[in-house]
Amino acid sequence: RPSRAVPPPPGTERYKVSVAVLLAEVLKLAICLLAIGPRAAPSELHVHLVQRWRDFAKVGVPALLYTLQNSLLFVALSHLDAAVFQVTYQLKTLFTALFAVLLLGKRLEPVQWASLLVLSAGVISVQRQESAASTTTAGAPPTGPPSTGGANAGAGEGALGAAAPSVPGMDLVGVVSVSLAAASSGFSSVYFERLLKHSKATLWVRNVQLGAFALPAALLTACFQDGAAIRSAGLLSGFTWEA
Repeated sequence: RPSRAVPPPPGTERYKVSVAVLLAEVLKLAICLLAIGPRAAPSELHVHLVQRWRDFAKVGVPALLYTLQNSLLFVALSHLDAAVFQVTYQLKTLFTALFAVLLLGKRLEPVQWASLLVLSAGVISVQRQESAASTTTAGAPPTGPPSTGGANAGAGEGALGAAAPSVPGMDLVGVVSVSLAAASSGFSSVYFERLLKHSKATLWVRNVQLGAFALPAALLTACFQDGAAIRSAGLLSGFTWEA
């Protein structure tokens, strides 16, 4: 959250979301290949990526959804307060339960349904409170002395930018993004669980299959969305130790 909310140093830009998603996919794929082992990896991958290509193709659905989810989360983090983001993202529990009922045929007890309703009510309550607070803050007259500019004014602007969106309506963008990410997370998790139940592949191999779809998708997104900026400033431009 701070890496997206805190203004970057003067003369620099924030890191690109598409590049962050791409690097995350590269790192996950490398970890999974190391977990499988250099000796077992060639034979395992040949069996589950080439010989059983129909089974492999089914992984494309959650892989692309996971990639979309990662991008949506970065957008949400850029426009929402950390607390609102965390609470709203818990909707993934509700979506996971709904998709488990629809796709896996699971049955939920009345107590479980009641818990999901309480969770939804809590998310709605937080959103209403945040909306009311934003409206009150926007309409309140300034209580301090007028700004005289300079370094102190810039620091104050950065602090406010970290706490709330600087553009009217941007909170809606964040809420929609995190809600879509929660729905994507719920569907992908249930779909992936269904694949695991009907497959002999290990979890590490399944994650390599996910990466085989997600990595090209993330690479294409970075090239088309931020290709010019990457060529001019470099792939790691904007990345700090905090990021």
